Amino acid sequence: MKRGNLLIMNKQIIVLGMHRSGTSTLALILQSIGVNMGEELLGANSGNPYGHGEDIDFLNINNKMLKHVNKSWDFPPSDDNIKTAFFKHRKSIQKLINIKNSKPLWGWKEPRTSLFVNEYHDCLSNPYYIYVERDPHEVAESLKKRNGMPIKKGLRLYERYTEKIQNFIEENPEIRILKINFKDINSDSLAVINRLIDFLEIEPSKSEIGLALKIVKPLGVVRANRKNIKHKEMIFLLNKVLHHPFRSIISFFRISFKKIKYFLGI
Repeated sequence: MKRGNLLIMNKQIIVLGMHRSGTSTLALILQSIGVNMGEELLGANSGNPYGHGEDIDFLNINNKMLKHVNKSWDFPPSDDNIKTAFFKHRKSIQKLINIKNSKPLWGWKEPRTSLFVNEYHDCLSNPYYIYVERDPHEVAESLKKRNGMPIKKGLRLYERYTEKIQNFIEENPEIRILKINFKDINSDSLAVINRLIDFLEIEPSKSEIGLALKIVKPLGVVRANRKNIKHKEMIFLLNKVLHHPFRSIISFFRISFKKIKYFLGI
């Protein structure tokens, strides 16, 4: 990016971490302090009642890569298939990144990115990585509540995502990376915000910091909002069953089949 005769290097902020690790909260905090985390972000549902903070562009392209090798976020591909899928979509990914580079300070959060982080790294000119960590058993419990996933399956999935991130860090000791613990986000969000500001070398306004502090809600407020959204989702689901019974039956069997695969460890 050029400003006058001065070449300004874009900062690209990539949030890494397993699903249910607090990456959504961190992404929304980053958005509040001035990082462009996407033009269109995935909205709220009962799983994330205040929004996922996921850039739809990267969500779509990551899902395309997984679909290309007949895999998904909860049945991740092998390392060879990861390389195959990324190679197939590399031109589209580089084009997307080039478009995003029109912003001097931008980034994205999408947990599937953690599976492809080695490949993404080669497409980025000035990346800053933020790795959100959470206790694996807490992650597995959260996946059980949200997805009906057995604890053992959740722990295996956590290991796969974490393995990809840890290997990437070990193989690239020169990278800029900040590690944030999920508990710190909830217990001392101001300290986390200050660490982000120092790491990214940015100067958000007091009002932006104030907005960021409001991202972390008391547990009681989160639960009440989640309950309200879940009620609306149930009404929507009932209407869907009434108006599209055949599609609903197919959807039911797909979900049931996936849960059977969870238990079988496929």
